[in-house]
Amino acid sequence: MDDWIARTKRRHQLCLNWQSEGAVALSFHAPTGVAPDWSRWFQDPQAVLEGELAALRNRLAIGSDALPVAFVNFTAAVAFSMLGGEVDFHENGPVYHPLITDWSQLDGMTVPDENAGLLPQVRATIDHFRQHVPAGVEIIPPYIHTPLNTAALLRGAADFYADLCLEPERAHRLLELVTETAAVAARHLFAYLGRPATPYTNQVGFFLGDLLHLSDDCCVNLSPDFIREFDLAYVERLAERLGARFCTHYCVLPRDPAIHCLEPMCACPATPAIINQTTPEFFLEHYAQFEGRFALISQSGPYGRQLGATPRERLANFRLWAEDFLARFRGKSGLMMICHAPTVEEAREAFAIWDDLSCWPS
Repeated sequence: MDDWIARTKRRHQLCLNWQSEGAVALSFHAPTGVAPDWSRWFQDPQAVLEGELAALRNRLAIGSDALPVAFVNFTAAVAFSMLGGEVDFHENGPVYHPLITDWSQLDGMTVPDENAGLLPQVRATIDHFRQHVPAGVEIIPPYIHTPLNTAALLRGAADFYADLCLEPERAHRLLELVTETAAVAARHLFAYLGRPATPYTNQVGFFLGDLLHLSDDCCVNLSPDFIREFDLAYVERLAERLGARFCTHYCVLPRDPAIHCLEPMCACPATPAIINQTTPEFFLEHYAQFEGRFALISQSGPYGRQLGATPRERLANFRLWAEDFLARFRGKSGLMMICHAPTVEEAREAFAIWDDLSCWPS
């Protein structure tokens, strides 16, 4: 396993550093059959562990370009809960109740300490993982959310977006508070794990080196100028606090790739990479805009029903697509991909096709 881990880390870094010369790291996933039990999630570490061990078994069986990790998943609740936000659950996941219904509540709020909110439960879950995760598997702490994301949850998204226009000074005060709280949480959890923040591997097994995974879904709702002022200004401040840069996630749709986010993100020194549903084809078509500035981990690698109704048909069509795409991608870099197959066996076969066609620098 050590050789596979070393090879996979090298591939990831070649892609992120624009040195893979036409090769693309590819992570294949397959269904685990283990559904999240949200009723137990933040209170029972075993509920988190069960899904992670199932995903880990799949990852090891497939053997693609994804590292063996176990993710302590606390969704967006860490900094939110530290500042007093309450989280409930329904069958599809957590529900965040806005805390700041009147801006006067902000006056009494201060940066909390390491025992606030859900941090004790996060530590208990890390301890549980340490007892049950196999040796050689990296435990990944809850990923960081942008101050913008957490502030929108604390205030309520609709009110907060209005506040950016109507109450910008108060919005900035909340963003400053959330930035410092997120820094406290991240520094504490990395210290609890006994490691520095970087080098870092994210929750889906990509080795990001000196980048941390950052969730920034709310940015798609802002204009480029507002992204710079209310989002990236605080991302840069958080990067300074943690001594790292970020690989940023924000969701996009095939019909709406959120192009307006690209320019400010590309220009921000703290965000040299993204992980989202931007397609490999979009990346290739807009390569000049990305090249050397903004690497992509695409969550929309082409696999599934669009390639056929049977495994044989899907694998044959995947080979045809892979041959064509890699020919057009020759000499380029900055791209990694995630694909989803119906079964572990099919994922393993599909990755073998990709790996056979890929030519990595020696």
